[in-house]
Amino acid sequence: MSYVLNSNICDTESVLVIILITSHAGDLAFRNKIREMFPSSEMRRLGMRRAFLLGRINKMTISAKYLNIELHQLQEESHLNSDIIMGDFMESYKNLTYKHLMGLDWVTRYCQKAQYVFKQDDDITVDYYQIAEFLTRPQDYFKMNSKITIGQELLSAGDKFVLGKSLVNMEVIRDVTSKWFVPIEEYRANRYPPFVSGWGYFTTPSAVWDMIKLSHSEKYFWIDDVHITGTLREKSGVPLIDMSAIFTHYKGQMMCCLTPANAKSKHYQPFWCDFLVGPTNDDMQLLSLLQQHSRFCHTTKTCVRRNSDEELNKTCVVTDVNLQGHNLGKGKAVVQKMKL
Repeated sequence: MSYVLNSNICDTESVLVIILITSHAGDLAFRNKIREMFPSSEMRRLGMRRAFLLGRINKMTISAKYLNIELHQLQEESHLNSDIIMGDFMESYKNLTYKHLMGLDWVTRYCQKAQYVFKQDDDITVDYYQIAEFLTRPQDYFKMNSKITIGQELLSAGDKFVLGKSLVNMEVIRDVTSKWFVPIEEYRANRYPPFVSGWGYFTTPSAVWDMIKLSHSEKYFWIDDVHITGTLREKSGVPLIDMSAIFTHYKGQMMCCLTPANAKSKHYQPFWCDFLVGPTNDDMQLLSLLQQHSRFCHTTKTCVRRNSDEELNKTCVVTDVNLQGHNLGKGKAVVQKMKL
């Protein structure tokens, strides 16, 4: 694997978790906002390192913001922040698997001392303070709530696992009008193996090593979540652990973490947010508020966890207001018998 730009972000120190963020070369301003909200100095204090994964600038793109970026700007960004990894391939939706594999391969070469790997997209919110607690003390983190089974599975999984929002029995889309259309020549099976959402998932360097080794002989497939956390994971014998309980697909549920009706217990103690990973739909204000809330909980030690009957999965009412900007996608009709 060759790199146009590389990083020594892991240096020689032991690292709790290396965070790989898929980004687009043209999103310089967005990366700077992420750095501003969560500086590298704070990440180091938590035992974390962060690297942005990029491809080469593709001047054939139709988006104006991606046309106004030059390699020398990215070189300056890399020199200033030491957190850019650029692969020798063009930025393209069909090249996301190359970008994803590049990041994992980089871990095996330059961040071998990391205990964990967390891969995420750049347009979601991640509670890094809770992640630090979750990875260092999983048995305490999940104590006294319904998510405890995740902690037990994690403790018994050993040094190889993929932990994320699991997607099971997902059909291969043959509709030519869909963004996710896959012709039978590219993927013959009608269903994908179990995989996890690429919004954010955890794994380990040992699991990464096995999946990268297999990738050299496995046929390339452009849907990176399926190819890497599905096909490569399954064929490598790496177990999948579901973390749906601490993952949401809804911006509205992230907003519920902050609303007065949901943010405090009956004893007026502030709650930690229930979710470690969730969308903000490019709402930078919401992203900032969630980071501030998490930092407050971490520094003041005054926040508490919700009891099972208080969890937002059960109590958060998602309205049309907090659904704005969220694409619900296509639904499916369900017919079932009902007793009247």
